[in-house]
Amino acid sequence: MNLDIILIIITLIALIIASITDFKKREIPDFLSYSLLSTVIFIKILQAIIERSFTPIIYGLIGFTVFFAIALFMYYTKQWGGGDSKVLMSLGIVFSEYPKTLLNYFTPNLNIPILASLFINILLLGSFYGIFYSMFLAIKNRKTFIEELKKVKSKNTRHYLISALIILALSFLIKEPKQRLLILFLAFILLISPYLITYIKIIEKSCMIKKIKTNKLTEGDWINQDIKSKDKTIYSKKSLGVTIEQIQKIKKLNLKYVIVKEGIPFIPSFLLAFIVTLIYGNILLFFL
Repeated sequence: MNLDIILIIITLIALIIASITDFKKREIPDFLSYSLLSTVIFIKILQAIIERSFTPIIYGLIGFTVFFAIALFMYYTKQWGGGDSKVLMSLGIVFSEYPKTLLNYFTPNLNIPILASLFINILLLGSFYGIFYSMFLAIKNRKTFIEELKKVKSKNTRHYLISALIILALSFLIKEPKQRLLILFLAFILLISPYLITYIKIIEKSCMIKKIKTNKLTEGDWINQDIKSKDKTIYSKKSLGVTIEQIQKIKKLNLKYVIVKEGIPFIPSFLLAFIVTLIYGNILLFFL
């Protein structure tokens, strides 16, 4: 079997398993993420040996480096957890080149590097996925969601409206229909931005902050409170996630419960982007 196909199948299986565990436990096992990373590296090296070329290794290294930088940024800004970041690094290697074998089956848009297409697809599909998932959370926790919604005061959205109107006016100067459509879409995003930001904050307060038993803590959990012992800080809520060592110290304090902030299981959006990128390439350019 072609190495490209093997690489795609292994990655697809890993993403499906990771999506299931992300939904159920809100975490991706280190064993899974490290196994995927080591496997894709091995396949790229094997590919280089068979082809007698350093190209697969060089491209793989470039893909890994680019997505490693993005993963670090997303992790340290608390957008993604450690598991998400590790999986992204593997995808950087997988999508360092588009699998040529798949061109016999699909006609993706490859006008821009496939690595960029994957990241754009992750952002686009991740945004839609995040909105729908947060709607699910709002319905599931509708009582607390409505209570938080009542507390929200109307904010001044004048600057968003003015910006949207300016962009709308500029769109009439553009003759190309597709470009005008993009400008109108940008104006729409600006109009809904203040409401979307408010909605996200309400979802976070009402649906994503939970009280859990201390013995349920796992490595990487975002504890939403400072924990101290005799004026010594064991855990700061500004931290990037609790460590195993900190969990052990917290358990010794005999705390029954801690407040944690749950993240949205984001790996399913990686899975969607993976499939869409293989079939269509850049989804934004494909439909324009």
